[in-house]
Amino acid sequence: MQQWSVNLIFIPAYRDGAAPLGAYPATSLLSTDEWTKSGDLSYDVGIAQLGTPLEDQLGARGIVFNKPPKSNYQIFGYPGLPNPPYNGERLVACDASFYSLQYTGHPFSTVAYPCDMQEGSSGGGWVTPAGDVASVVSHGSCEFDPATCGQIAGPYFGDAIKALYNKAGGSAECPPARLAAKKAAKHVKKDKKLARHHSSRKVAKRLKKASTKLKRAKSKRDGVC
Repeated sequence: MQQWSVNLIFIPAYRDGAAPLGAYPATSLLSTDEWTKSGDLSYDVGIAQLGTPLEDQLGARGIVFNKPPKSNYQIFGYPGLPNPPYNGERLVACDASFYSLQYTGHPFSTVAYPCDMQEGSSGGGWVTPAGDVASVVSHGSCEFDPATCGQIAGPYFGDAIKALYNKAGGSAECPPARLAAKKAAKHVKKDKKLARHHSSRKVAKRLKKASTKLKRAKSKRDGVC
């Protein structure tokens, strides 16, 4: 039976053979049927489920779906080409902007420019100015058509990719909900400290409001995470 990948390990912050934050084996791998069965590049997305949840330990970005593709992106990857300057051992980021849509159907691939990363960068996140992941590196065609060098393509995160993400147990609302709960907890802590030194009605009202906001934030976090 053909397999795309086996024994996959996630190594956050990998650099030159070092694993400063540890290594985490994937327990399962998922992708779209359109990609695994037909090789449709518009669906070229894979998800690795880890045995150890890392969001609370290392943090996580948000993810967005069905957003306008015309945006600026910071695109990440571990390119091995062109060599030099790349060798696949260091994380690289390039600042690129929406260039065009690839294919006329829907979903489609989004092309950004300029970004000279080539083979090895696949799977790297496309991060929007808001800090959310809106696509991943899929492919380029520089080796086949030199006129396209500097262009890089990633699948549009529409309903199909959202369904895959949900199937893996993910929620696009989880990272921001965690952050909101954390911020609300800080406000409560600050107001409690203030209340210990100033026992006014205004401070008490402020603490009550912050506590209510924290309760709601925790409830939303627990509901989507």
